[in-house]
Amino acid sequence: MTPISPGQHILIPGAGLVGSLAGIWLSKLGFRATLLDKRSKPGTPGYDQSRSINLALSHRGWKALGEIGVHVDIGPVALPMEGRIVHDMEGRTQFQPYGRAGQAIYSVSRSNLNRVLNERASAEPGVEIHYRTRATSIDIERHQVFAETPEGQRTYHGDAILSCDGAFSAMRQAFQTSDRFDFSQDYIAHGYQEFHMEPTATGDWAMDPNGLHIWPRKSFMMIALPNPDKSFTCTLFLGWEGSEDSFAALKDAGYARMWLQDNFPDFCARVPDFAEQARKNVVSSLVTIRCFPWYKQRSLLLGDAAHAIVPFYGQGMNAGFEDVDILMHMLPKAKTWEGLFMDFAKARKPDTDAIADLALANFVEMRDKVADPLFLFQKKIDARLAALLPERWVPLYTMVSFTSTPYSEAWARGREQERLIRRIMDLPGVEERYLQDDWLLDALSRVEFGMVVTR
Repeated sequence: MTPISPGQHILIPGAGLVGSLAGIWLSKLGFRATLLDKRSKPGTPGYDQSRSINLALSHRGWKALGEIGVHVDIGPVALPMEGRIVHDMEGRTQFQPYGRAGQAIYSVSRSNLNRVLNERASAEPGVEIHYRTRATSIDIERHQVFAETPEGQRTYHGDAILSCDGAFSAMRQAFQTSDRFDFSQDYIAHGYQEFHMEPTATGDWAMDPNGLHIWPRKSFMMIALPNPDKSFTCTLFLGWEGSEDSFAALKDAGYARMWLQDNFPDFCARVPDFAEQARKNVVSSLVTIRCFPWYKQRSLLLGDAAHAIVPFYGQGMNAGFEDVDILMHMLPKAKTWEGLFMDFAKARKPDTDAIADLALANFVEMRDKVADPLFLFQKKIDARLAALLPERWVPLYTMVSFTSTPYSEAWARGREQERLIRRIMDLPGVEERYLQDDWLLDALSRVEFGMVVTR
């Protein structure tokens, strides 16, 4: 076992969002951190912005940023979204709030956020960032990272390693060659393609910027998030294969134009070059990665390296930031790196499994249910009970996005609350009476104790 002491040197493969935040935290706790990133420095020629899909920053992420003061730098590049704005086939919209008045998630671009975090990390006295330095392999026994640099191969040595190098982590690949390591990766049948919606000719927003726009179309959907320059980043989620509703079918330019106009007419009206963007913009895959243990001796996987998830709950980045937040609060009390990493991973694993499941389930909700009258009625009852019983009844989305309730606890409570709501919805006269406070509270009591007469 290796004792923890301030001044020790921590290697961090990956200077993305999670790696940069970890470096800042470590410096503030008195450690030295060297970050290795395969990309160029943000904002310089050659910087890769191919992964520009907008991110949704919510409570967990703000908390991790706020505890070390980074939140003040993020505010200028974050835009509040107070709910979903659902577009039907005729272009009519419906606003569905995420929570109570004033509760919002925030649209941020990955590249802007990465730039701000890199700048803050570089300003820390204990942090170095080596760009254009790709970790190729890791020696777990000797705590060494082998990397390709512009000057050739180089070996980095550290007292511990925090691997924050994403879904295809070099350190996780090293773990996979060791004994008793569980690993799975599951690609969903859908891919995604991004589109850019420019401001209007007068420089204004082309749509309402105060929400996350969704075009739900049952087996596929499009979303749009606002940017500070009054543009929108739009993302089409569509199946890979099939003769009609698929990216395979959209390879035919004529069919792609017709298909997009048929399914998203108001989007196409706002994006004159939509057909050209569909032809040239890359289509990417979506994967869920689960593995365990995340630790080997003095090496630990963090963020997507340990638990990559699909983006449909907007929690991938927030979960990674929360990883850092939890780990860094455990660090001052820990005695050894091995003990810290083991305790952290065992405590955190159930919650990252839960958010992976939640993200997959929310894809079905976003593409199928947000336009379903029965689902919307269920949400009305959910919101009504939350207003009547604020200390006891908290909607699942609120627990996930606006509190630090552990994901596994939120998922379990959310499933039980949904079960009770569905039983209330089976009561006679529920449509006319659910707004009557006494009736609804009595109905909840009845379904909880099984005293239900279904219609």
